[in-house]
Amino acid sequence: MNQFLSFFISIICFLVLAGIYWLWVMKGFKSFLPKKKPAQRKPTMFDVRRLLQDGNRESAIKAYIEIFKVPLKKARKDIEELERNLKV
Repeated sequence: MNQFLSFFISIICFLVLAGIYWLWVMKGFKSFLPKKKPAQRKPTMFDVRRLLQDGNRESAIKAYIEIFKVPLKKARKDIEELERNLKV
């Protein structure tokens, strides 16, 4: 009886390890990891300019704030000046 129990436990361990091996190697372990989101790039002044030219002033202000870390009031003032220079 003791040998049968030992043999039975060995078979179960083998099946568990074979299943783990199959998941890891055959299916690819990376498929079970959480998917990484694509990194969003930081906005640039080219983006601010393009947004202004497209008429998207609020997004241009948000991008400007993200680039230069300035308060909203200064960003609005700078964007207005940039609009005048671009003649949008």
